[in-house]
Amino acid sequence: MVYKRTGRTGYFVAVPVRKGLAVVWVKRATGTTHRPTALAIEAMLGVLGPRGQRAWDLLDPLGETTEDGTPRLTLGVLYDHYRAGSLDQLRAKLDDRDLAPLVAPWKAWVAANRSPKTAENYALAVRKLIPEGRPYLRSQATAPVLAAWVDARQVSGSTKRRYRAALQSFFGYCKRQGALATRPLDGVEAPRENRPRMRYLLEPDVVTLTDLFAEPYATLVALCYGAGVETAVALGLRAGNVNPLTREVFAPGTKTWCRERWVRVAEWAWPRVEAAIRDKRPEDPLFPGITAYMAAYRFRVTVAKTAFAGFQLRDGRHAWAVRAAKAGTPPAVIAAQLGHANPIMVLKVYGAFLPSQHDREAWEQKAATPAAAKPPVPPVVPVTPASNLTLSDGGAYGALN
Repeated sequence: MVYKRTGRTGYFVAVPVRKGLAVVWVKRATGTTHRPTALAIEAMLGVLGPRGQRAWDLLDPLGETTEDGTPRLTLGVLYDHYRAGSLDQLRAKLDDRDLAPLVAPWKAWVAANRSPKTAENYALAVRKLIPEGRPYLRSQATAPVLAAWVDARQVSGSTKRRYRAALQSFFGYCKRQGALATRPLDGVEAPRENRPRMRYLLEPDVVTLTDLFAEPYATLVALCYGAGVETAVALGLRAGNVNPLTREVFAPGTKTWCRERWVRVAEWAWPRVEAAIRDKRPEDPLFPGITAYMAAYRFRVTVAKTAFAGFQLRDGRHAWAVRAAKAGTPPAVIAAQLGHANPIMVLKVYGAFLPSQHDREAWEQKAATPAAAKPPVPPVVPVTPASNLTLSDGGAYGALN
């Protein structure tokens, strides 16, 4: 029965809710002074109550409050959805959950399973979607919404793919924690990759390029262009990572397990690496105090007024891989040097530079030629001064992007 309380103008009604195994009746305001509406609300409770549908997922929230003391659900809201036939939408809203508190433990989980740097980069991406201190309900995490959010980022295609990878990791963690039934971006096509930045140099030009730099930057360039080592990995190397007997360097992984590998240093680059570890203890860094930003800036400024203008330190990986491919190095060996899990990426990016059947036949004929019939080795040409640098024929190629 509906009734009024002393000093109050609106109608009240008794609402059935569960307290443990028992059903209790609590007094709740209908939110209306219109008696017919209050009676309609009472009739609704009869339909949803213990003698009707036993819709406890809708009735129990009427007796609950949120952290700030406000009712989790009011009779007015329930009645509006009841009349509109949208109780399923209300159920979904009541079953919602704030995913924001899961960001911090997810970041720690990524750091434990990947690397601290990856965890930091992923967290920066997710925090753009879920700012710290703001709630993010799981009902917001739908495929169309998230795909549109990624597409709207004013960044390159590769960076958009990293945003998507970060979101996939976070929502995958939410799924493992039982907060989501599925990862919302599963089945959504990833943004297109950027075309590879394909700028590279042949070995004579790489040696000339390295000679432009003073130490320790010359050794850093030698490692990037003469071993295909990533800039961040090279900057983190210590003397103990270098094996003088095999002329190899152990590159600790920063992204995935396969990035942790031994790399072979080119003959022309080895003397610089060997000199860099001289008189150093195994724990001493090769490039103390140099950051990735400092290295990139020094490289850009040094080559700005030379024939190498436009090249970047990170082009060293491409330079090494293209030279190796053109020399006939097996894709599996190139993949191992670059830290790829398999040769697929090598074939995809550098396949065009692998020797053709015509090239292999010419080399086989050359190898079968008696030594006496081979032409003499040409003399070594002195290095051109830096002020008048020109690239070797075919030495540099324009970027594809």
